[in-house]
Amino acid sequence: MADLKSMTVTVPIYGTIEVEVEARNHAEGVAKAMDDCFNIRVDCSEMEGADHAVVLPYEKIVEGNILHIDNPQVTVVENED
Repeated sequence: MADLKSMTVTVPIYGTIEVEVEARNHAEGVAKAMDDCFNIRVDCSEMEGADHAVVLPYEKIVEGNILHIDNPQVTVVENED
Protein backbone atom coordinates (compact mmCIF):
# COMPACT_ATOMS: atom_id res chain seq x y z
CA MET A 1 0.00 0.00 0.00
CA ALA A 2 1.41 3.40 -0.98
CA ASP A 3 2.07 6.06 1.64
CA LEU A 4 -0.61 8.73 1.84
CA LYS A 5 0.48 12.28 0.96
CA SER A 6 -0.83 15.45 2.53
CA MET A 7 -2.17 17.84 -0.10
CA THR A 8 -4.25 20.97 -0.36
CA VAL A 9 -6.97 20.89 -3.00
CA THR A 10 -8.60 24.16 -4.07
CA VAL A 11 -12.10 23.66 -5.49
CA PRO A 12 -13.80 26.57 -7.29
CA ILE A 13 -17.44 27.02 -6.27
CA TYR A 14 -20.16 28.81 -8.21
CA GLY A 15 -23.29 30.10 -6.55
CA THR A 16 -25.73 32.95 -6.41
CA ILE A 17 -27.30 34.94 -3.59
CA GLU A 18 -30.40 37.12 -3.61
CA VAL A 19 -30.02 40.39 -1.70
CA GLU A 20 -33.01 42.62 -0.99
CA VAL A 21 -32.08 46.33 -1.06
CA GLU A 22 -33.83 49.68 -1.33
CA ALA A 23 -32.44 51.92 -4.06
CA ARG A 24 -33.37 54.77 -6.39
CA ASN A 25 -32.26 52.90 -9.54
CA HIS A 26 -30.71 49.66 -10.81
CA ALA A 27 -27.11 50.90 -10.56
CA GLU A 28 -27.57 51.93 -6.93
CA GLY A 29 -29.32 48.61 -6.21
CA VAL A 30 -26.42 46.65 -7.68
CA ALA A 31 -23.87 48.73 -5.74
CA LYS A 32 -25.69 48.17 -2.44
CA ALA A 33 -26.07 44.44 -3.07
CA MET A 34 -22.39 44.08 -4.02
CA ASP A 35 -21.38 45.94 -0.83
CA ASP A 36 -23.53 43.56 1.23
CA CYS A 37 -21.91 40.55 -0.44
CA PHE A 38 -18.48 41.54 0.87
CA ASN A 39 -19.83 40.67 4.35
CA ILE A 40 -20.55 37.01 3.55
CA ARG A 41 -19.06 34.57 6.07
CA VAL A 42 -18.73 30.86 5.39
CA ASP A 43 -18.67 28.28 8.19
CA CYS A 44 -16.34 25.41 7.27
CA SER A 45 -16.28 23.93 10.78
CA GLU A 46 -18.18 20.79 9.79
CA MET A 47 -15.93 20.03 6.81
CA GLU A 48 -13.04 17.74 7.66
CA GLY A 49 -9.79 19.32 6.53
CA ALA A 50 -11.36 22.56 5.32
CA ASP A 51 -9.32 25.58 6.32
CA HIS A 52 -11.30 28.49 4.93
CA ALA A 53 -13.50 29.57 2.04
CA VAL A 54 -13.13 32.75 0.01
CA VAL A 55 -16.45 34.10 -1.26
CA LEU A 56 -16.27 37.15 -3.52
CA PRO A 57 -19.04 38.88 -5.47
CA TYR A 58 -18.64 39.43 -9.23
CA GLU A 59 -20.90 41.45 -11.50
CA LYS A 60 -19.89 39.08 -14.31
CA ILE A 61 -17.99 35.81 -14.15
CA VAL A 62 -17.55 35.49 -17.91
CA GLU A 63 -17.79 38.28 -20.46
CA GLY A 64 -17.20 37.18 -24.05
CA ASN A 65 -13.87 35.38 -23.94
CA ILE A 66 -12.78 37.06 -20.68
CA LEU A 67 -12.91 35.07 -17.44
CA HIS A 68 -13.15 37.38 -14.40
CA ILE A 69 -12.31 34.78 -11.73
CA ASP A 70 -8.83 33.86 -10.53
CA ASN A 71 -9.23 30.11 -10.08
CA PRO A 72 -11.46 28.46 -12.73
CA GLN A 73 -10.30 24.87 -12.13
CA VAL A 74 -9.33 22.52 -9.32
CA THR A 75 -5.72 22.87 -8.18
CA VAL A 76 -3.70 20.46 -6.04
CA VAL A 77 -0.54 21.28 -4.06
CA GLU A 78 1.34 18.59 -2.18
CA ASN A 79 2.17 19.75 1.35
CA GLU A 80 5.64 19.33 2.73
CA ASP A 81 5.97 17.14 5.79
